[in-house]
Amino acid sequence: MTARRRPVHLGALFLCVVWVPLAGQEESEGDRTGALPGRVVGRVADADADGPVAGARLRLIEHGLETITGQRGDFVFEFVPPGSHKLTVSHLAFGEETITVDVASRNTTHLDIALTVRAIAVDPLVVHVERAVRPVYLETEGFYQRLERGWGEFFDPVFFERNSQGRTRFRLRVFLRTFGPALTLAPSCTGIPIYLDGVRVLEPGFLELRSWSEIGAVEVYGSATGAPHFVQDPTCGAVVVWSKRW
Repeated sequence: MTARRRPVHLGALFLCVVWVPLAGQEESEGDRTGALPGRVVGRVADADADGPVAGARLRLIEHGLETITGQRGDFVFEFVPPGSHKLTVSHLAFGEETITVDVASRNTTHLDIALTVRAIAVDPLVVHVERAVRPVYLETEGFYQRLERGWGEFFDPVFFERNSQGRTRFRLRVFLRTFGPALTLAPSCTGIPIYLDGVRVLEPGFLELRSWSEIGAVEVYGSATGAPHFVQDPTCGAVVVWSKRW
């Protein structure tokens, strides 16, 4: 006689799973002790002004956790392991401080950190001030106003400073041949009138007694157009020499 198989109903079975740790696998300290991460929240303020310090950088050294304070000086660290930690607080205006923070399991640690402004050491600032290149007397005599109008040829104090090397005596004829413009004079002109500090020089050789370092500026005109008011000849132009008075 053939044995009959009795049907099996899956709904009547119970699945029992037993977790067995593998060899060498251990529980974490938090699993054994029940210690869970905590939080650190707080505010960074100016110890003198009692205002918030925004942009301060905070770092938990051992764990590499880092954050920056907001506009109200507030900050927060999440998931901080329980225990004692070194916390650094740094800011450009306040330097760097290190404090110890104790974090308890499942708890929030509140911190109020006050920073004191520190002087920042910087390299000395060296300012080079160039000597004024517009002497007052030339301004008063209208030299720069005429230069801006541009009716003549102008040699200002900067020109004489730059071209002083190797020069001793101021020889006007040599100066005009070397630096002066090519002038076309009226047939009736026997020469160009020369003025020193606004006074007509009747003997041009008088200027040969001057040194190059004594000359402040020179103006050269092919006609009286645009020349200083003291130039008398309306057709023959002028050479106006200004001695240095500073």
